Amino acid sequence: MRYDCQQCARSFSTQGGLKKHKNASHKQAQFVRPSPPDNNFPPDNEHPSRDGSPEDAEECGGDGAVPLTVEVSEYHSIMNAVRCDQDGNPVQDGTPPAPSNAQTNDWKPFSNRVAFELGEFLYKEEQMSQRKIDKLLELWAASLLEYDGTPPFASQQHMYDTIDAIAVGDVPWATFSVKYSGEVPDGDIPTWMLSEYEIHFRDPHLLARQHLSNPGFKDGFDPIPRRDFDSKGDRVYNDFMSGHWSWKQADILAQDPKNCGAMIMPLIFGSDKTTVSVATGQNDYYPLYMSSGVITNAYRRAHCNSVFPIAFLATPKSGRKYDKDPVFQKFRWQLFHKSLAFIMRSLKPGMTTKQLVRCPDGHYRYMLYCLGPYIADYPEQALLTGIVSGWCPK
Repeated sequence: MRYDCQQCARSFSTQGGLKKHKNASHKQAQFVRPSPPDNNFPPDNEHPSRDGSPEDAEECGGDGAVPLTVEVSEYHSIMNAVRCDQDGNPVQDGTPPAPSNAQTNDWKPFSNRVAFELGEFLYKEEQMSQRKIDKLLELWAASLLEYDGTPPFASQQHMYDTIDAIAVGDVPWATFSVKYSGEVPDGDIPTWMLSEYEIHFRDPHLLARQHLSNPGFKDGFDPIPRRDFDSKGDRVYNDFMSGHWSWKQADILAQDPKNCGAMIMPLIFGSDKTTVSVATGQNDYYPLYMSSGVITNAYRRAHCNSVFPIAFLATPKSGRKYDKDPVFQKFRWQLFHKSLAFIMRSLKPGMTTKQLVRCPDGHYRYMLYCLGPYIADYPEQALLTGIVSGWCPK
């Protein structure tokens, strides 16, 4: 017996587990939207943050599970995420969203829910070997002979083929390679100059649209930049869209009259310096992750699909011999930046031309991408900004 959460796609084996999940993931802070906005608060730069530095205040809210108390929220009046129908026409408040074409009871390509949950259990949770899966299915089939029944899968290959046939939410992986094209020395040529470096990635534009249309984020959808204030009139920060950066970005985009009523879609990136060694031993990769600023912190922490990998970047090796060689260092920097530029190129049109997208609440809105923070440790910060690492001027 499984207990389904009606607000997202997760299910639980006990009612207690479902209750705990709802309390952790779907309990939202209550915000007050002033109408009209209250302009009695001092200007933005006069509201001190909790550390006394408003411009450097942390935009993402940290790890605190309890949101700060908010008495009044002032929402951006131009980039205000106006609801639309599927043709892009604004709709009145209270208008229900257009029905989704997706069927909640459709388990395709699986034959039914049991087949889906069995595949998820064997492949994702238990990670059972192929031999053991075949043995299990043979015993299952034998137990059903007298009832003229069959198990959900005929074999492990049948199960894998069914999993591979899943089309819902599928953004395929692609690969491109980069090779050194500069001058080569006479005599022995370093191997890093001859190697091809493969980068595996998924289209961030398609991933962002998929992420935005996920109904599991409905109660955590936070599309309008805002300024939150407590009972004393002091600025407080809970989620990304309550920070200084999102408001300033909205002000910049609002200068173009064509963007009036659109929403900003801040994309947050990060890369993990822990490398992932592949079986061939030829290269190492490390993952590049993406999330968005229109999801509340509570959902970003609790929802498994709020942060997702979009690429595995190449790590050129020189065998330490050329680690301090300026030519190798420049190539390593260029490889990193060229890879990011190639991966994110599909986002560029949506940064200047608004696009109509379906949102978690089922409504359509016009959206503009914004490249937001890049979360990285110090070596990657130096790599991203093109500065010398471990040195400062005197």
